[in-house]
Amino acid sequence: MKAFKSIFFVAFIAILFGCEEEELQIAEFSDVTWYNSFFKNEGYRISINEVATFVDLSKNETSHQWIIEEGARFIARGYNTQDTSLNKYVVDGLSTSEKFVNIQFIKPGLQNVRLLNMFKDSVSFKGSDTLRATFQEGQWVIDTTFVVDVYDNIRPQINVTYNNNQVANVEGDSWPSLIDSTSWPVVEIKGGDSLVFTDNTTNGRPTSLTWNLTGARSRSIDATIE
Repeated sequence: MKAFKSIFFVAFIAILFGCEEEELQIAEFSDVTWYNSFFKNEGYRISINEVATFVDLSKNETSHQWIIEEGARFIARGYNTQDTSLNKYVVDGLSTSEKFVNIQFIKPGLQNVRLLNMFKDSVSFKGSDTLRATFQEGQWVIDTTFVVDVYDNIRPQINVTYNNNQVANVEGDSWPSLIDSTSWPVVEIKGGDSLVFTDNTTNGRPTSLTWNLTGARSRSIDATIE
C-alpha cells in the first residue's frame, strides 16, 4: 500500500510540473537607467578637451540614441589616455546607437548630451528626481539631457601701470616666455615708487590666484599688488 501511494504521489508531481512547464515563462521587463563618469560629483563640470563616459544600462528598449552637439565628439573605446591628440580616435557623427560612449568636449561653455530611448512598456528613472516615460505614437519615451559645463583653459591677463599710466598689458595668447626675456619691456622707476600689477583674467573662470614677485608686497587681498 505504501509503495502504491509513493508511485501515485510521484506521478501526480510529474503531471503537475508537466502542465506548468508550458505555462511558466520568465516575464520580460523594461527598465531605464544610466551611468556616467560624473557619478557622485556635484554637477557636470569638465575641462576643455577632456573625455567623459556615458553608459546606457537600460533593458529591453526598442531603440536607443546618444546625441551630442557640435562642441563635442565621440571617441572610440580603448583610446590611449596618454595621447596629446585624440583625432585618430574620433567617431564621426553627432548621434550613435552604441550603449557605451566616450565624449570629448572641445568647446567651452554649456554642452548638451541627450539620451533618447523608446520602450514598449512604461518605465521610470528614480534618482534625485523621478523621470517618467511619456507615451508618444505608440511608444514609451525617455528623453533626457545632461548639461555639461565645459571650462576653458586659463589664459592669464594682467595689466601693469606706473603712476596711473599703463606700461604693459599682457593677454593669454601673448603671454611672454622666459626664453625670450631679453625682449621684455623695461620700465625705469624711482626708488620708493611702485608698479601696480592687476589681474584681469576671466578666461577659464579661475577661482583663486597667487602672485609670485620677488620683492613685492601685497597692497590688498584683491587681484592687484604693487
